[in-house]
Amino acid sequence: MSRGGRGGGGRQKNQPDFSWEDEEEAPTVPNAYRPPPTFPRLDLPVPRPLDAWESASANAYLSFRTRCHNHSPFYSTLDPSTQTDDKGKVDKRAGVDPFNDQDVYSKRFERRKRTEPDLSGRRDGYALQFFPKELWPLLDPKHKHPLWATLDDGDKLKVVAKKRKRTKLVVATSDDDEEQDGDY
Repeated sequence: MSRGGRGGGGRQKNQPDFSWEDEEEAPTVPNAYRPPPTFPRLDLPVPRPLDAWESASANAYLSFRTRCHNHSPFYSTLDPSTQTDDKGKVDKRAGVDPFNDQDVYSKRFERRKRTEPDLSGRRDGYALQFFPKELWPLLDPKHKHPLWATLDDGDKLKVVAKKRKRTKLVVATSDDDEEQDGDY
């Protein structure tokens, strides 16, 4: 039994003969047989325009957010490359955005997100009482506070005292046994 093959012609002998003259005429409306739409068209209400107080408060919020993000030294985002899996290994693909991470010319003009706080632009100094004392020289090395001198001197005295005790112990252990008995 032939299935057609090259040139076609398979299994066409016993099929009815169709004539194209019996075709139905096209309906007068082009979409007469189309099903109704699943979601009918809705007329959505148009909100009223903002009054002066609402627009002023929205503008104030947007400017505050922009100032915090762009000018605040402590605002930073998480670095997406630091995302890790369950075992603690860094997954390089976790922080990649295939749609927005492509290098394009206009990307040069966008502000970059900070992953670390920017502490270099402070002119008025820091409120040092909010930082640990170990960071005070790093935050303000030029300014000499009187409290710093006393703290530094106290730390040096403690360290020197510890060193003297150690050196005395070292000197005492390096002498002869007879001299050690006489020292006590």
